[in-house]
Amino acid sequence: MLCKKFAFPENSSIDNPEIAAVSEAVEKLCTPFHIKHAVVNIQCVKECIEMGLISDAILTTREVKVYERFRIIKRRADWLAGRIGAKLAVSSFFKTQCPEKNEILPDENGAPYLSNYNGVTISISHSGSVAIAIAANFAAGVDIEQNEQRPEALINAVMSARELHYVNGLNQQKRMQEVNRLWTCKEAVVKVGKWGGKKNFKMINCLNNPLTIENRTIHHISNIIGRYAITLAYEPIGDCQNG
Repeated sequence: MLCKKFAFPENSSIDNPEIAAVSEAVEKLCTPFHIKHAVVNIQCVKECIEMGLISDAILTTREVKVYERFRIIKRRADWLAGRIGAKLAVSSFFKTQCPEKNEILPDENGAPYLSNYNGVTISISHSGSVAIAIAANFAAGVDIEQNEQRPEALINAVMSARELHYVNGLNQQKRMQEVNRLWTCKEAVVKVGKWGGKKNFKMINCLNNPLTIENRTIHHISNIIGRYAITLAYEPIGDCQNG
């Protein structure tokens, strides 16, 4: 079965401690806002691709065309793991038992969307060995990044003056973690507005919470779990702000 073989949605037990820790963190971020989610082990998906165990039933014809654009197995595994997670999250959203029937396609900016229903927001992210996906009935975005050293030129290019002042006052390990956390925040915030590459990260100051961008109020919550930083960003409607 798709669920048992590849992914670990809400309240599932997982053998891999790292995946389990990330899954628990994502659940804590999403549950207060009734956001459905799934966490997928990319390495498991990669091994299944290499062994030819990926069933054609997992993807629709149009999804297969996107999948086949990726020539490198690692890129295929990253993409497929994210799509499996999104299908599971959407299946949980609609309380259905056939996640493979949820067709997730990229829009003109590359953002994922559910092809046959426009009332659900989908966000996907992957890094290292983990892919995560969420489904919500309001604008939301999620991002995960491995905690790693970033080039100083990149940090200076994407961090606001206030963020730079903040991270430069930290010790080396804490600085690395906070740079990555702020990076996930910027990525998640941009996903909320579906702005793709249209926003200058340097102008998004994630030390502010909420942020106001184009008259939209966006909240964000971050967590650092082991070697990963994770951020959930959302534009509240109704009572979702308070969970």
